[in-house]
Amino acid sequence: MRIVVATTSVPFASGSADAVADALAAACRGRGDAVDRVRLPRGVHVAAACRLTDVGADRVLCLDARAALLEHPARRVWLVDPDGLEVPSVRAAVAGAPAVRAADEDVRARLAAADVPAQLLPLPRPDDADAWTRAAAALVR
Repeated sequence: MRIVVATTSVPFASGSADAVADALAAACRGRGDAVDRVRLPRGVHVAAACRLTDVGADRVLCLDARAALLEHPARRVWLVDPDGLEVPSVRAAVAGAPAVRAADEDVRARLAAADVPAQLLPLPRPDDADAWTRAAAALVR
């Protein structure tokens, strides 16, 4: 399967979801999937960048709210960073994903406050490769 793991970040800085994205990408590769990481620019141009990005993948796994602006029929959201949910277009993009999961209870509460239902899929410990593989399998379904 061809998978894109998407986050947004400020240029020259790590985003809050980058470490999770790297671990998830490694778990997907370990399953035999072809994986690309996409880091979209955070800021006023993120919506334009998302519209202009052709991911060409079977699944797109979005780890922060703004990355959910990537249009793809098999987009999955595993929200690690809910920043941006207050923006109506971002909230609609997250809510419109076929599957939305929250990385912890605080994120799930923020999604619920934004009227976006989500299942809890907790972040695995960094050293638990089996848990990362299970999380990857749950996300790509």
